[in-house]
Amino acid sequence: MGSISVGLPFELESVGPQSARRPVVKEGVVHLYAGAGADLFVDPAPNPDAILPDAERFVTQQRGDFTLSAFVEADTAEQYDSGVLLVWVSETVWAKICVEQDPQGRQRLVSVVTRGVSDDANGPILERAAAYLRVTRKGEVFGLHGSQDGKHWDLLRYFGLGVANAEPVFVGLLAQSPAGPGCEALFSQIKFSTQTTADLRSAE
Repeated sequence: MGSISVGLPFELESVGPQSARRPVVKEGVVHLYAGAGADLFVDPAPNPDAILPDAERFVTQQRGDFTLSAFVEADTAEQYDSGVLLVWVSETVWAKICVEQDPQGRQRLVSVVTRGVSDDANGPILERAAAYLRVTRKGEVFGLHGSQDGKHWDLLRYFGLGVANAEPVFVGLLAQSPAGPGCEALFSQIKFSTQTTADLRSAE
């Protein structure tokens, strides 16, 4: 266990199997290092012998409405290497938005919503492995948004996780490398607010 201070009113606590390389916070930038195989995914393909993958994540517990955003860069070398913003209820109920390398070697936004099994969706292709990511909770609904400039946002997912607004969830950051030997992800301009957008679907 451990925690990191990222300039928010609270620290982010380490949860899950620790990466061998510990996080670094330097000049307002958080460097997270995923170990080989680090991932969060519940494959919808039936497999009674499947073991759920896991990854170290740095999170805070929050109730009520909130918005977490950051500029995320990932040193992607293998498919599915990514930097991630995450909202977490349990090992089979969570969602994430990623800057990720796809199987064709392209960089793109990817979102995953997990309620029992994971629903994985590819989003816009990026010029490089970097974008602004945002996770918002408003009432009992969540939104995942991405942006190239931090001003104009695109809605990737609009969904519920079966939790009331007053119930706590965990929200935070992680790096993952499901198919590779490891990945570094950088998080900067990290912002947290209890304010949300007027309309999650409009994204602004």
